[in-house]
Amino acid sequence: MSDLVVIEFDDEQKAFDMRAALAKMQKEYLIQMKDIVVVTRNEKGKIRLHQAVNLTAAGAIGGTFWGDAHWHDLFQSAFRGGHGGRRRGAGG
Repeated sequence: MSDLVVIEFDDEQKAFDMRAALAKMQKEYLIQMKDIVVVTRNEKGKIRLHQAVNLTAAGAIGGTFWGDAHWHDLFQSAFRGGHGGRRRGAGG
């Protein structure tokens, strides 16, 4: 189960400093986070998300890795099975 934690700061710098401190804690295995986002709002009210991890890129990289690993395993087992069978058949 995941928890969502929201903390409000008086200024942006404090929020970014906290994000850095939390990231350091995670590197030291004191906490575990899936993502951390600093949300800011400019003078005109426009909201901007500052994600520590680009989840779209991370998902694409992870999907590519697991897809390649899966196809590599299938290819290797098919190649070994087919090639080994021919070799045994030809040998006698």
